[in-house]
Amino acid sequence: MTSAGAAVLIGLGANRGTDDEQLARFDDAVARLAARGAVRCSAVYRSAALSAGDPDFLNAAVAWTPATPWSPHALLDWLHAIEVAHGRDRRYEHRWGPRTLDLDVLAWGDHRLVWPRLVIPHPRAHERSFVLAPLRDLVGDAWIVPGTGATLAALAERAGPPLTRTAYSVTASPRHQRRTCSIEPVRGSPAGSASSK
Repeated sequence: MTSAGAAVLIGLGANRGTDDEQLARFDDAVARLAARGAVRCSAVYRSAALSAGDPDFLNAAVAWTPATPWSPHALLDWLHAIEVAHGRDRRYEHRWGPRTLDLDVLAWGDHRLVWPRLVIPHPRAHERSFVLAPLRDLVGDAWIVPGTGATLAALAERAGPPLTRTAYSVTASPRHQRRTCSIEPVRGSPAGSASSK
């Protein structure tokens, strides 16, 4: 399967280093995507890690429309190479543990794919507030999450963990002013909010 013109929804996450360091990795990843297609970026969110005791995560998402056809495996290999360029080594990670940079293919148009290395749409996206909130920025509340039959808004009402929308932004330019975090819980997030740093 190859595709050009269909938007790929890609999740970004990190919880190693300072906010500025994590956001710089996001910017670099988005810049690399922008060099090979059109990009639209969500806001940046903060949520508690799924592993108790680990630092909070920053998360965002990008809608990337590739300029040329890509196979799913070629895209996955490229995203993993970007992660490695930012110090990620999957050999020494535990599940849901700290990440320098995590890039996930969340959905790719209407494509459905189940391979050992890649499942599209992402099999757990509908359970995770830190995936659903950025997607709402990109595709809207009424979007039907592939494989669920439910809208983003409906799924977000029961997804966890609690999260906050920050005032940070993601850009393909490496130089821009960072702003401080908001502390308002996101709509549809369970009661409570993640800590602001």
